[in-house]
Amino acid sequence: MKMKATIANLDAVVYSGDDPPNLRRLDSNKKYPKDMRNEVHDDGEIWSACLWELRAALGRKTTERLVIAHHFLLTRTANFEDAANALIMADRRLNQGKNEAAIRDVFVRRGILPNAKRGNLRAGAPFDEIPRRNGGVGK
Repeated sequence: MKMKATIANLDAVVYSGDDPPNLRRLDSNKKYPKDMRNEVHDDGEIWSACLWELRAALGRKTTERLVIAHHFLLTRTANFEDAANALIMADRRLNQGKNEAAIRDVFVRRGILPNAKRGNLRAGAPFDEIPRRNGGVGK
């Protein structure tokens, strides 16, 4: 059975106009930091989309084990990057790091982890933060 990229379908029947009704979609195209709105539910769509991609790449069981394990590696003040690194650490501990490349790929493409191949820029960096070739900053 194919899973829908939504959660809380039954809870949202009363107030969601989506088909199917849902509390949150898991398949957004949002990237960090450009799509941050400083609203936990909106910003959480970035994280949940990353986890949905990981589930597709690694499978449900592996992803669930990593997500649960990484919770024990987080502090109360952890941010998205801390959490992505905690997933990598959990994979090292549980799977000897065999999924690190796939995990990094998801979080680099979403802008949560810096892209070493692009001078540590983030995929979701606003245009003003992208250095020009002549050393200036783009506008």
